[in-house]
Amino acid sequence: MNFRDSVLQVIETENVPSGYKRLGDKVILRSKFDLTEKLGRAVLEVLPWSTSVFQHLTTTGEVRRPKLKFLAGDRDTLTVHIENGVKYALDIANITFSGGNSQLRKRLITTVHAGEQIVDMFAAVGNLTLQAIKYNNIEAILVERNEYTYQFLLKTLKLNNLSDVVTKNQDSRNLKTLNWADRVFMGYHAVARDHLASALRISKAKSILHLHPLAKNKEYQKTLDIYTSHLEKLGAQIEKVEIQKVKSFAPGVDHIEITYSIQK
Repeated sequence: MNFRDSVLQVIETENVPSGYKRLGDKVILRSKFDLTEKLGRAVLEVLPWSTSVFQHLTTTGEVRRPKLKFLAGDRDTLTVHIENGVKYALDIANITFSGGNSQLRKRLITTVHAGEQIVDMFAAVGNLTLQAIKYNNIEAILVERNEYTYQFLLKTLKLNNLSDVVTKNQDSRNLKTLNWADRVFMGYHAVARDHLASALRISKAKSILHLHPLAKNKEYQKTLDIYTSHLEKLGAQIEKVEIQKVKSFAPGVDHIEITYSIQK
């Protein structure tokens, strides 16, 4: 029986979402309707592992802070989420963690190669690169400028016994590391020219850059051309480029990954 039908067996109500997002022992529901405490209590009954139910209202600001409405259970928003054997320390009311990127995270485990050195310029709690780090013999620098999120990054690394990962609580555009990285990851959707300039300074003479912009789903080439132009004007020679869809982000808009193999 699916989630919606299970809830409807507990209560008869309209506007039951077809599914839910799980983060640790927290349940997050999405709906254009104003969901009720009664629905939240029914969800707790249907999902016995859950301790809290929230409705996601929106996400705001450069740091992608979620705005949640509490529905039922424990009001505490702290949890530990486990995905593919990796633990993430989260405050779901302040840190966005996208379950829709799970296949991307899993794919990166085999994309990154043993012996590589990587930099994650927008690390959050290791949202993009932590699984690749956990399951490969690589050196990593994780950069997260938001101090609150950075504290959860440190907790996450401790939970996973990753004591040798270098972390930086700063704007990645000010990173002093030079000519070090085999790969640079930029998981922020709105990467600007100065972020790209920093990525080139950080990377070795031959390296790979992973960008994650948003693009209209019929205009991938337009988005690609913008970043390609920036990189070429910054002096990078592009040897290879790959582009693929990660997931749908909004109606008509996709989260895509652009992977550049470059020489400088």
